[in-house]
Amino acid sequence: MLSFTLLFLLLIFHTLDAVHARSSPTVISIDCDNTLYRTPLIEKEIVNRLHKYAFKQFNLSPKDADELHHTYGSTIHGLTKTLSLTPSQLEHFYSQVYALPPSTYSDLLPPASTTFTSSTGYSSPAPPTLRLLSALASSPLYSLHISSNSPLSHVSKVVSNLGIPSSSFNSIVTPSPTNGFLTKSSPSFYDALPSSPTPPILIDDNESILEIASSHPSSPRTILVNSPPDTLHRALLLATSSIDASFKFDPSNYLKSKNVIDEAAIDLTTYNELRSSLLSLPPPFNTHLKVVDLGCGLLHMLRRLTDSSMGVLPQASPSSSIQSLEYHAFETNPTLLPEILSSLSSMGFTTVSSSPPYTFFKEVTTPVPPKP
Repeated sequence: MLSFTLLFLLLIFHTLDAVHARSSPTVISIDCDNTLYRTPLIEKEIVNRLHKYAFKQFNLSPKDADELHHTYGSTIHGLTKTLSLTPSQLEHFYSQVYALPPSTYSDLLPPASTTFTSSTGYSSPAPPTLRLLSALASSPLYSLHISSNSPLSHVSKVVSNLGIPSSSFNSIVTPSPTNGFLTKSSPSFYDALPSSPTPPILIDDNESILEIASSHPSSPRTILVNSPPDTLHRALLLATSSIDASFKFDPSNYLKSKNVIDEAAIDLTTYNELRSSLLSLPPPFNTHLKVVDLGCGLLHMLRRLTDSSMGVLPQASPSSSIQSLEYHAFETNPTLLPEILSSLSSMGFTTVSSSPPYTFFKEVTTPVPPKP
């Protein structure tokens, strides 16, 4: 009887915890510039306008302005600390530096085929990250926010041009008269985020900003997003415990797994027709084969063409007249290049030209003497 009562109480406590968790969702706060979006056009425009403003108003060189950013976490925070700017000066700074031409935001526009719906957010084929944001925004388990050193006017334009409903975010925290123009260089900036039983999760591209935020009383969990593979998409998956923090996408391992599936799924009728066509090329094309491989990956198709049983070289096809093979490889992922080079070398290829974006290889095989 006692065990049953204890089990019943545990069930009640568990249910209350679940209800409490649903009523107090986990706070996820996302930085705006270079985190919610990444496009050099906007960043360049902001920096150029900031440099001009700092020189015109305070006679500071671009180098001096950048040094303030490096030292204080943001240029405006550095200006405030070193020059004791008044609220009216701060307001003037934001109104001038962030008065970007509307065309500047054009790179943020989602594809024409993507539109948000009120129920599911972005519908296919919307960018996966925007679909994920939409799913989190509609989930009772999470509360999405934006925390930015940029003014509200700029952040609102970014959100609008990305095609994200402003209702997706429960709040947008920015420097303003109401918070004394605090920036993320002060831990108190995050006081505006709602309290929750679980620590808030802060996603930002600035490591020093995240270090400052770590001292906030809420003990936030921080996730850095600065360069691939550390993308916003990955950060959101980490924030929701959808992937293990130790997981790192390895393009080489991915392609090796994919090649196994591709090999099993290849249509032999189509391949044999290609092979037959190559073997029946008229002179002089039948002796020197040129192959251009766009998106060569880990050389899956080249391996098949040079296979000792299914390939087109003489060792696989005695009727083959091919005496040399010239291979032009094109691969946009530079991380694969070392493995590609190593594989081609082990396959007997020698490098002819390795000028990017193309890498050229050539293999000369020993001609098979004609049968008497």
